Amino acid sequence: LGRKDLLEGLAVDMSCLHHLGIQVVLVHGGGPQASDLSRRLGVEPRLVAGRRVTDEKTLDVVKMAFGLLNTDITAALRAHGAGAVGLTGVSAGLIRARHRSPVLVSPGRGEAPVEVDYGLVGDVESVDPSLLVRLLADGRLPVLCPLVSDGKGAVFNLNADTLVCSVAQALGAEKLLFLTDADGVLRDAALPETLVSYADIPEIEALRDEGRISGGMLPKVEACIGA
Repeated sequence: LGRKDLLEGLAVDMSCLHHLGIQVVLVHGGGPQASDLSRRLGVEPRLVAGRRVTDEKTLDVVKMAFGLLNTDITAALRAHGAGAVGLTGVSAGLIRARHRSPVLVSPGRGEAPVEVDYGLVGDVESVDPSLLVRLLADGRLPVLCPLVSDGKGAVFNLNADTLVCSVAQALGAEKLLFLTDADGVLRDAALPETLVSYADIPEIEALRDEGRISGGMLPKVEACIGA
């Protein structure tokens, strides 16, 4: 499917839930779009363990890519009558973050941990869900992208999977759903037939510790565990 078809499918499903009276907060990233735009602007993207290293130029690219995608998603939802409202984590102090310090990261299976400075990336300090609560009570569908601030003017990039975990916790959400183009958690990344269709937290932690979960799937399973 092309990008427009995928966006239309997302809009149909989310607006259907919305019209049935289910309160939905849609949190999106935009990694592929940011990487594509980055290369077009001559800035080669760098990701370590599924998370983007963000210098000043990359942060500008991320702002552009996330803003474009947020607008497109909001417009697609509006076309189906959903009361979509585009937001960032900066809006009304929704997310308060601090600058992430260098951390030890294992780049891949069997590789020794290395210290990585992710640059202008934030860690969530607190979530003020009052804006989301008011919008939901007013029959709106918030569409949130993962740009966050320290409240002092600094803006940080944040992995959308990390953000959605914090938002789900703050709202006491009944369900947290992940939409991804990956097959899912695989016991062997090269074999789609090794899909793990059900797992509890100890099993996921074991697969992660064995190095069977890596790259962009790591933040997703960590968010699931956190939520």
